[in-house]
Amino acid sequence: MNKRYLDKLLQDMKLKNFTASTIETYWLTTKNFLKYINKDASLLTYADIRNYIFYLQKEEGKMPSTINCYARAIRFFCEYTLGFEWNSRKVPKMKLDKKLPLILTKEEVNIYINSFKSLKYKAIVSTMYSSGMRVSEVLHLRYEDISRKNMQIYIRNAKNRMDRYALLSGRNLALLTEYWFCYNKPKGWLFPSQVTGEPLTHSSIAQSFRCIFVS
Repeated sequence: MNKRYLDKLLQDMKLKNFTASTIETYWLTTKNFLKYINKDASLLTYADIRNYIFYLQKEEGKMPSTINCYARAIRFFCEYTLGFEWNSRKVPKMKLDKKLPLILTKEEVNIYINSFKSLKYKAIVSTMYSSGMRVSEVLHLRYEDISRKNMQIYIRNAKNRMDRYALLSGRNLALLTEYWFCYNKPKGWLFPSQVTGEPLTHSSIAQSFRCIFVS
């Protein structure tokens, strides 16, 4: 029923030059929303949007931060695809709980990193911890992004498509060097999949984390 709107949404996001992950998230979110309201998108109302948000909160048990992400996707669909004038007062953002993060001691971090049997995953987690990089940024590192001379890591296309540098600690460099020699000195992607040769996926990292916490 709403395929033409979803197709136009896809075009609109490509025109805005959204990243592939954002396009996928917004498209799936909108598809589920349209399935929920079960009517032609041109007829949707603020009541439909508000009811869906309550459904996500009460029935699906989604967190406020997640619901706000869903609302952004729906807002984009309404504004750009439907030409629907958005009123933030009718669909307000949910307030987020502010909690202090759990901070591990250095000893606990060392125990956690050393609990990985794979040297590759040890190097990945160590790089994330010492540099503060995101998972996707570490997974898309290339060999030439590691600067031994300047003790820096060059991060391409970071969040908001801005390149930046992160600090490279001596301990992290030692582990990366050990990994590099043990894994046949990769010259392209620093952490390629042994199956595809492409960067490791988020799911493979998540699975390795789960295995550590379960064991």
